[in-house]
Amino acid sequence: MVIDEKCNVNQIIEILHETVAGLEQQKKLLSQAAAGKPTLKKMQWNPKLRTSQYNQQEQQEIQSSCNNQTCPYGSFNKQEQEQHGPLPEQKINNGMDRTNESGRGNGKAANYRIVTETQYDYPEANEQETNNNRNYDDGYDCDEECCPSENNNPGVWLKKSKNPRQSNANTESTAAASNEAVVSKPALILPQNYADYAPVNRNSARQAWIENTDAVKERKVGLIELHPDVFAAQPRVDIIQENIEWQRKYRYVSMAHAKTRAEVRGGGRKPWPQKGGGRARHGSIRSPLFKGGGVSHGPRSPTTHFYMLPFYKRVLGLTSTLSVKLAQDDLHIIENVEIPTRDAQFIKDLIQERNWGPSVLIIDKQDIFPENICYATDQLGYVNLMPAFGLNVYSMLKHDTLVLTVDAVKHLEQRLLYQLHRNDAISKGGKFKLDQV
Repeated sequence: MVIDEKCNVNQIIEILHETVAGLEQQKKLLSQAAAGKPTLKKMQWNPKLRTSQYNQQEQQEIQSSCNNQTCPYGSFNKQEQEQHGPLPEQKINNGMDRTNESGRGNGKAANYRIVTETQYDYPEANEQETNNNRNYDDGYDCDEECCPSENNNPGVWLKKSKNPRQSNANTESTAAASNEAVVSKPALILPQNYADYAPVNRNSARQAWIENTDAVKERKVGLIELHPDVFAAQPRVDIIQENIEWQRKYRYVSMAHAKTRAEVRGGGRKPWPQKGGGRARHGSIRSPLFKGGGVSHGPRSPTTHFYMLPFYKRVLGLTSTLSVKLAQDDLHIIENVEIPTRDAQFIKDLIQERNWGPSVLIIDKQDIFPENICYATDQLGYVNLMPAFGLNVYSMLKHDTLVLTVDAVKHLEQRLLYQLHRNDAISKGGKFKLDQV
């Protein structure tokens, strides 16, 4: 006992009380040993392992005492139990039971504890930590049921767990490892960061559920907050129509071709003399004036209808279409594109269960999709896969349901917000050149 010079009177009194209590406890143990009652030696407590170290002799003493219906953790026998009633439930605190000298609760902390069955239900430690901490014997601990109960049930002996309680450091390391293993899963709520791109109107914020894809039955795995400038923009139907017309025409090449008078077979000689016949002068029967002759100013192939829509009309077309799809409840967000099987029936049941409509367009950030979903949708003409960089207005309107992954949503928001807030936007308004990159 060490008393510091800075200790006050209350601290000194508290230390003396603890010393007296310890001496009384030792006196009680000695009196029990003199009376012939089985006593329990003070066990060596290892705070790292949080388990008591028994030797072989102590195990035999505990087992024999439990067989005699006398609990080694208290001074009650069967007759005393009938007189005073059953023992109260032992409360475990930091691996030790709170018992007083007579075995009842609400006493000083003892150096031994009653082991309950749930105290060994802990996560499995890795092999390295288990091998490093395995410095205890494989003895048995006495369950609290070995104490006399109302039904006088015999004692139950529990085998010590091979994975002792982990220390705080081990628990933190295991928790960190488990957190790293589930980084790919989205959080329960994915908030929107307005630090870089503040929305025009924050009152028009949008949220959407994140759905699962590992089973046919729908399950909400999270909630994502969508940026208003991308998914809550004012829908410009005129810009959407211009985007549709542009996408239909810019890739269209007309192969219509009409022959001129030089390309039509025949008509090489003059049909009649220039003068004297009283008829109009002609030089060939394949003239456009004749039936079966050539065509003047007819279509010539190949004819391209390519033109480039202004840059910001294309950007506003994407934001308007995404906003319309979300407003019509035709936009769904999924956790990822991993499905458990490559069977096409799984996709059919998934679409029918969640009412995704006759045709579905699935968008992911990467252009390489998992093997299972590729095999499952290969024979389904109404389900298509597309990377995020290929998303366009025509495809979104062609399909009834638009399905985006969480990564695709973040990627689209990042790219569209950058274009809407870029400083050199005027440079994108110039005339399109075929040789520009």
